[in-house]
Amino acid sequence: MAHLAPLQVVVAVRHTRDHVADHDSDAEKIARLREDILNKTQSLVEDGGNSYAIRINQLQKRLRLEQKMMGVAVKFPCFIICQVAFVWAISLLVPAESVSKVHRHLVGHFGLSKGDLDEVRTFEDLYQFATDFEHANEELQATSSKYWCEKKYFELTWNDALGVPQRSCPSPRLHALGFDTDAPTPWTHWAAARGIIPESAKTSLGGASSGSGSSGSSSRRLAGGGSTGSIGSAAAAVPECKDDDLELKAEEGKPWITCNNSAAHTCELDLGILLCPKTCGYCPGFEYEHSKFFDKPQLTMLPVMVHQTRVQRAPCHHFAHTFETQPHNVDLNILPPLDGKRNGRVLTCIDRTKQEDQEWAFHLECPKEGAPEAFCTDGVMHDTKLHYYHGTPVYAKFLTEPKKNIAAMRAIGWMDMQTESVTLSTLVYTEGEEIFTSISVVFAVDKAGNIIGRNEMVSYTDLTTYNRGVFTALLIISAIGSFVGLSMNLWQMWTDRHCDWGFACYELLSRAVMCVYSLVLQVTWQKQIPMAEEYDHLLHQILDFHGHGHAEWENLVQGYFDAKALVYHETRWLMMHRIAIYIVLYVQFLQLVMYFDSHPRMAMLTSTLKKSLDNMFHFFFLFLLIFAMLGFTASWMLGGDVTAFATVGIALGSQTKMLFGEWIYADNADDLTGVMVAMYWIYALTFMLLLLYTLLNFFLAIVVDAFVQVKTHIAVQTFEQNVCLDIFDLLRSGVQYRSRSWPARSTLLKAIDDAIENTPPPDPEDAEDRIWTVQKLHGVLPDAMKDPARLASFLHSYSLKCPHTFVCCELALSAEGACQGARASQHDCIELAFVQAGAVLKPLMREAFPGATGPEWSYERIQCGDQVMHRVSANFMREKTKGADLSPSE
Repeated sequence: MAHLAPLQVVVAVRHTRDHVADHDSDAEKIARLREDILNKTQSLVEDGGNSYAIRINQLQKRLRLEQKMMGVAVKFPCFIICQVAFVWAISLLVPAESVSKVHRHLVGHFGLSKGDLDEVRTFEDLYQFATDFEHANEELQATSSKYWCEKKYFELTWNDALGVPQRSCPSPRLHALGFDTDAPTPWTHWAAARGIIPESAKTSLGGASSGSGSSGSSSRRLAGGGSTGSIGSAAAAVPECKDDDLELKAEEGKPWITCNNSAAHTCELDLGILLCPKTCGYCPGFEYEHSKFFDKPQLTMLPVMVHQTRVQRAPCHHFAHTFETQPHNVDLNILPPLDGKRNGRVLTCIDRTKQEDQEWAFHLECPKEGAPEAFCTDGVMHDTKLHYYHGTPVYAKFLTEPKKNIAAMRAIGWMDMQTESVTLSTLVYTEGEEIFTSISVVFAVDKAGNIIGRNEMVSYTDLTTYNRGVFTALLIISAIGSFVGLSMNLWQMWTDRHCDWGFACYELLSRAVMCVYSLVLQVTWQKQIPMAEEYDHLLHQILDFHGHGHAEWENLVQGYFDAKALVYHETRWLMMHRIAIYIVLYVQFLQLVMYFDSHPRMAMLTSTLKKSLDNMFHFFFLFLLIFAMLGFTASWMLGGDVTAFATVGIALGSQTKMLFGEWIYADNADDLTGVMVAMYWIYALTFMLLLLYTLLNFFLAIVVDAFVQVKTHIAVQTFEQNVCLDIFDLLRSGVQYRSRSWPARSTLLKAIDDAIENTPPPDPEDAEDRIWTVQKLHGVLPDAMKDPARLASFLHSYSLKCPHTFVCCELALSAEGACQGARASQHDCIELAFVQAGAVLKPLMREAFPGATGPEWSYERIQCGDQVMHRVSANFMREKTKGADLSPSE
């Protein structure tokens, strides 16, 4: 019976996995490789094809990197042009630096900082704020009485002490209107000094104040047009100058009164301007001289408008009803008014869900005697008529005579329980910059009576004729450039099957958003009326006013609101587009970050975020739960005593400031007493230890750990260089591909991808580190690369910029063979050794041992220090013959 006897030949293969650039000997081998590639074009394929090897995965990655960078390089100039054009356009629409300077100045001038607004805590504070606001507005009103004086009262004198001419305005007319002047002069003093006071009025000089009780109501009747000067032509013909004694009697409610016998009283009020111009010397047709020159860059055109929204009254409920219906007790005579019947309601209960929409805000009881019929009807005076401002019912007053207007508002309790919000507004123009600013200071009244002020300031820039053309052209460039980028992106998605679909889809969205929005902004902007026209229309609501009655004045107020509603809608349009532009710019910002993702070393930000995403999700889930729970706890327990935790929202905002290190000890925590002190410090220490120190350091650790992983991964990559070198190489290789007739990168990648997909590796672990011989690569590449000289120039070019892609394999078939190379794959180098060894061993073994079959290979890995020995056994089998055993020499 025949037996098979094993014959074993051992081939030892030493495999060194080092970078070719790490040792001088390896560098010499790469240099020799480059020289061979360049000089031995024919043998490169025929003979050298089995002497040199290529890490095909690295070459594939290099080509894909270049293709991706080339795609970005083609689209990036278009992206930059679009961004520059768009940013330039929106900078013309909203010149941020100029607007910032204007706002900063106006905030300081009007006292609109948060600290200033927080000082307003009561209605009395609000009345004072309105007074100060009007004074600040008057300082910017170039046509106000601060800067102009009637020519008949104007005085230019020489100041001996200062040695300069001095202007003054001792105007009784401005004094009667309640305006502040540098020389306040009552009419009686002015008239007496000139000896023109009527004889019949001299006896009433001492009783001038006797009629002051009606001055509040008569001052409210004045339209205020008389205080507005204009350098232009008169808006209407000058009326005849005459007194109206009948109207004066009706106004004052005194049948005996005339302009002549009450001049000392009447001429010091605005009634003298309206009804007694002849007696008082206030005949219209004034000319004005500068009492002071206007020297400010901003100006306001109109007096301040103050309006409020109100809520309806409602029946009292719960304990409020009990308190409202409490009885009186005559025995409580030391506690009035608990000891008698009270005529009228005790409380004012309101329904905050329903807005007041009655024709008049106030219905004031008039005295039975002495009440002017012009103001009181059936014993009731109606004050503050309902108007509508962009659909909202408001009750408004023009502060044409600030002192008298605000004094009258105080007298009738204009702000009360029904007041929901109070708004002071004015319009400012900045010369030179053509910036129109709408200022609205809104004071909201909450359920507890707290007054919360906020400043709403919106600036609109009118573009000059030149800038309008530039703005239009820039938006068109942005839209066209975005459309071109959109088309290129669609073409890439259609032709490149290996493109990053997530990146491509986002880029498609980004280009579409920019293209569409540029067109939308252009079209909607063209429909806007220039703000200069809107302001001029608003100004003429005052300049074109005629009449002095209540009806005419209320029509003026409604006309003002109608005109300002157009300004409101235009500024609203601007504010909406500012938000939209911010979103568009943020989308473009993310697009720019993704463009940087095209190179591994520039992608460290996005790669770090991707690496840390899972840990970040769990961190923020835990962090936000703890953060919210601590915020609610602080608000619920401490909010009543510590303003930093007054509400849940405020508490969360305060905790955010604590995270940024603004403070850890609340301002009024010192006011806490007893157990509340312990509660506060339990909260503060928990927040500090758990969130501030522990979880924030967790966050930093997650980011740093992800960054180290990314950095390590980039360090071992061998197919890329410094980003600047790769950009330069991209330009150089573009010339090489054309001049040397190399196929396009996409063609080469398609051929390599198809070959890799069709030939799976023997060991799945080697899928990312395959070694191909040059001969195999030559067989895979398209026909355009079959020419050995062309292939040699291609490989030589890539060996210069990416040397780690090439492997040097030196094989010896004696007792030991070495496989050394630039990170050569163990499996592929050993397989290559098997092929070479088998080609020699098979004929030798069959010649020495007829009938031998094989070889069958076995493998053993041995490591000694830094050296790794791969022990490979080639097993040959032959049929055993009796007496034919191998001798030791054999």
